[in-house]
Amino acid sequence: MKRLRRVAVLAATLVLAGAGLVGAEAAAAPVAIVAALSGSGTLHASGASAELRLFDRLAVGDVVSLAADATAVVAFVNGNRFEVQGGGTVTVGQVELQTEKGVVNALKPVGTVPAVAAIPAAHSPGRRSGAIRVRSGSLWGAEVENLYPRDGAASLACATKLTFTSVVSATEYRVDVEDELGETVFQAETRSPEVIIPGGVLKPDTEYYWRVRTVGRRLDGGRGEALFVTLSAENAAAREAIRQRVEAEGGDGALLLLAEVDRSLGLYREACETLVRAGAGDPTNPHIEAARRAFLCSEYAID
Repeated sequence: MKRLRRVAVLAATLVLAGAGLVGAEAAAAPVAIVAALSGSGTLHASGASAELRLFDRLAVGDVVSLAADATAVVAFVNGNRFEVQGGGTVTVGQVELQTEKGVVNALKPVGTVPAVAAIPAAHSPGRRSGAIRVRSGSLWGAEVENLYPRDGAASLACATKLTFTSVVSATEYRVDVEDELGETVFQAETRSPEVIIPGGVLKPDTEYYWRVRTVGRRLDGGRGEALFVTLSAENAAAREAIRQRVEAEGGDGALLLLAEVDRSLGLYREACETLVRAGAGDPTNPHIEAARRAFLCSEYAID
């Protein structure tokens, strides 16, 4: 029986590239994010003021003010990036910042940013039980845990790695991947808790179900099952363009932008791995540590 495709995280993201929003909708929609932040600042939006945070979404007309010792990078959906230096105050335009006070420097664009809208808190990515539970614990023994990707997390169709936690005393595992129609598209037996699916096996923008079980006597074995989705070809291409620019630039600010793009697309493990890299370059920045907690990185064995 065909499984219903869950929109999962991708339904919560807003792909602004080419959307052509106009009028009141353009004013309300996020057009940029705070892609890097050091120190403190204030965000004035919709008649209210709040503490500026890393990865805040910014709409046209929002005002950002920084403390004297702070710096921030604002990235727009079209790829434009601007560094705001300490003591600066800027107003967000459609594709650039209007300087009210202080110094603003234009940085190299990174290419179109594929996802700017925040993930609604109600979606609770990383804690939602999207996996199909163990069907018979009495027959299969302990559950195989920490399957990834899971809970509707996303992967790249051309580069999907399945991982899980080894079961004590088990030496070999059987991995099966099925498409939305229940057809098996990949099978493997492995001694490793990591399995890489060859390119060309998975299709973009598709939901997959996968299971892993120990090979051997059932009473001694275990089993686990989960769901994931692959990125659309459009989002994968936009993300790859940003990744290449980020790797070429190598700065912590660019890494943070890639981390948030990945999180918004549902690439949770990739996002956490990039946050770890950024944190290594700026270990005293509390905003990066807060992002790692918000991204639930400990659930993906990245902390």
